[in-house]
Amino acid sequence: MNPPQKTQTTLKHAQQADMETMVNCIYDSSHELMNFIFVDKQTALSVLHKLVAQPKGLFSYRFGWLYNHNDITQGAVLGYSRQQLQQQELTGAIQLLFTSPLHLKWHILTTVRKALANYVPLPSNDAFYIINVAVFSNARGQSLGTSYSMIFAIS
Repeated sequence: MNPPQKTQTTLKHAQQADMETMVNCIYDSSHELMNFIFVDKQTALSVLHKLVAQPKGLFSYRFGWLYNHNDITQGAVLGYSRQQLQQQELTGAIQLLFTSPLHLKWHILTTVRKALANYVPLPSNDAFYIINVAVFSNARGQSLGTSYSMIFAIS
């Protein structure tokens, strides 16, 4: 019998170079919502690439964390504190309109806005709001999401 192998699990703050991972996290964790907002996957991914690349806004890479297990990125988290959420809301809404294709702007301003009113309630003053969590498909079924949550809770 072999002794159990020690594993290493870490959270790393996302950098702009991690943009592709963050885009996939956001889309994978809420693809139904992204398809509702942007109508199809290709448009959603295109807009998300633009939003994640920004240093400000609700989808900015600055609010992302990569979950690494044995030095391999297995997933990602996007989230913020109450203060960060309040500071980024207006910027995020403006960026969403500017980066979305012209034919979707009316849809976003009317249908999406109405459907998502109060969708993201403000977290309490000392809380951290996690908006997107994704464990990538090749790592699912290994209880990584559970350890992911536990690491984030104690970080």
